[in-house]
Amino acid sequence: MRASAAAKVWARALLESARSEAEARDYGAQIASFRDALRADEALRAFWESPGVGRDRKSGLLRRSLAGHLSPAPLNFLCLLARKGRTRLLAAACDAYAALLDEAAGIVRGTLRAAAPVTPAACARAAAALGRIVGR
Repeated sequence: MRASAAAKVWARALLESARSEAEARDYGAQIASFRDALRADEALRAFWESPGVGRDRKSGLLRRSLAGHLSPAPLNFLCLLARKGRTRLLAAACDAYAALLDEAAGIVRGTLRAAAPVTPAACARAAAALGRIVGR
C-alpha cells in the first residue's frame, strides 16, 4: 500500500472515532499540533522517527507524556502509529485527515492563480463560478 493510501486509512480510522463534528475538528487540531511540535523540535523528531527506540517503549513514553494533554482517541492514534512502526505516516495522515474533514463538511479547496493581482470582488466571482461548477 502506498504511503498516501495508508495515511488515508489511518486518518479515516481516527475520524470515524469522533462522535461529533466538533470532536472531529478537535482531533485534527491535536494531531496537527503534535506534527507541528515534531517540525519545531529536533530532539522530539529524532525520538519519534528513531528506529533505535523500541516501538512499545516509544508508545509508552508518548502515553505517559501526553496523557491529559490530548484526548484519548488522538493519543491512541499516535501510540498506535508508534507501535506499528508507522511514525513516518503522521504528516501525510494529518493532511489526509484535514481533507476528509473538508469532504465531510462539503468544502472544496482550490488556488486561484492569475497573471495580475486579483481584487477581492474578482476572487469572490471566481469562487462563486467554481461553486456552481462543482455543485456547491
